[in-house]
Amino acid sequence: MYIDNNDWSGVTYSLGEGKFIDLSKVRDKGGLYFWIKGKLGGEKLYVGILDNQGHDIKSQTKVGLNDWIKVSKDWQLAKIPLKRFTDKGKAWDANKSAEVAKDIKWTRFRKSASLSDWAKTQANGKPAPVTVFVDQITFTSNIDWVDPDLKWDSFKSNAPDYVISDFEGKFAKDKWEPSTGPKSQLKFKGENCAEFKSNCLNIEHYLLADWVDVVLDMQKNGRPAADRDWTKHWGLMFDVYSDKAWQSITVQVQDAGNEIFVSNVGAPKARPQYSFRSVRSASSRTINRLTLLKTVSSNLQGVTALDFRPSGEGTAGGFKIDNIRLTNQRAVKAKERPAVIKVLVKGEKEVLNPEISGGLFGINAAFGTATCSTTRTSRFRLVNSSNG
Repeated sequence: MYIDNNDWSGVTYSLGEGKFIDLSKVRDKGGLYFWIKGKLGGEKLYVGILDNQGHDIKSQTKVGLNDWIKVSKDWQLAKIPLKRFTDKGKAWDANKSAEVAKDIKWTRFRKSASLSDWAKTQANGKPAPVTVFVDQITFTSNIDWVDPDLKWDSFKSNAPDYVISDFEGKFAKDKWEPSTGPKSQLKFKGENCAEFKSNCLNIEHYLLADWVDVVLDMQKNGRPAADRDWTKHWGLMFDVYSDKAWQSITVQVQDAGNEIFVSNVGAPKARPQYSFRSVRSASSRTINRLTLLKTVSSNLQGVTALDFRPSGEGTAGGFKIDNIRLTNQRAVKAKERPAVIKVLVKGEKEVLNPEISGGLFGINAAFGTATCSTTRTSRFRLVNSSNG
């Protein structure tokens, strides 16, 4: 197949009208297999599967093929676990003329696989066409793959948190490198951030049209072996701040064998309240601490790169990252707060409104969680009435 690398170029294989595959029963253990080779080698593609929900609604969930196999000029067998395709896909909304989020119907798959371009540039800066060859596309009930969920559920370690970067002191000297596609934009810098009251990585602006990455190359920055040994910790934790209603972030790790692993996380815009997995900042926005599930790798003793990238094609925005550290915490600890708070209510006998005083017999006052975290004094006037 030949993909010209312009907008929305791709190829989809369909089972035919009225024919469906039920993947719900093999969702956790099954896989998508196919053989692939490239004309030049190094081609980058997305692989997606599409359901059919009726009324011309088709939702697609996809992954980057480069996360699972490096395309070469030789035939290779690609194996992608169905578990790695998310339950939330994207469907075309004709009324909005845009893609919208839509839950995947795992019982109604008609289009078995789709391949779309992942922008790649030529020397002249123009999009490079992609030619690949694909054969024997197959869904399997089992896959030759070690599920990282099973490994890390049983992982045990008492090692304390280990700082990878807090952007202070020696970490302020690290060089974070940009990587963007020809259609995307990125502006970032390390600076003092009021939200954290310390230095942070500030992705000031991004426009995601193909790819956007901010990368810490551990080898180029001369990181010691201790910083690159991630075998003693269960996951990666960091603080993130965003003004958006929901900021999706993909975190990518490259190990000593140059194998790449990814984890998708997200941060909600702050609400004026405390909540689990978040800490309220002075500006009433939320700094979320997110724990990433690690993947199975025999080369985590020599991690070579850490990469933060925004998610969501066609989106724009910005976010801030701080306090990146390895951890054995399975969940972020909520801030301790007293279960009981003493409240003093005082009343006066003065009648404020004689017209309605006869029908009033009390006042119900309550504070939401947004205000319980601070000291607050309020005055209430209780009303005398004929009802007592």
